[in-house]
Amino acid sequence: MKTIFYYDENFIYLRQSDYFEGEVLPEMSTDIAPPQSLYLGKFYPEENTWKESATQEYMDSFKVEPDPSEISIVKQRLSDLYYIIAMGGI
Repeated sequence: MKTIFYYDENFIYLRQSDYFEGEVLPEMSTDIAPPQSLYLGKFYPEENTWKESATQEYMDSFKVEPDPSEISIVKQRLSDLYYIIAMGGI
């Protein structure tokens, strides 16, 4: 049993599936695995390779800002309290 990878009419990755060795590959598929580092893989049949086709904006949309650490939150609250005290209270 082997894994094959399907792509659409624009050669963009769609899905993977298993097939038995020796069978003829279905149209619009390959047995070359795309690198896992790709956001939106595109297959180039003439080169038998997968390449990135996502824009930088698309890739950036997946990046998540981490929540501030507890230390940062405590520092900010302490800073706010010092400011309130310096200004003479509430």
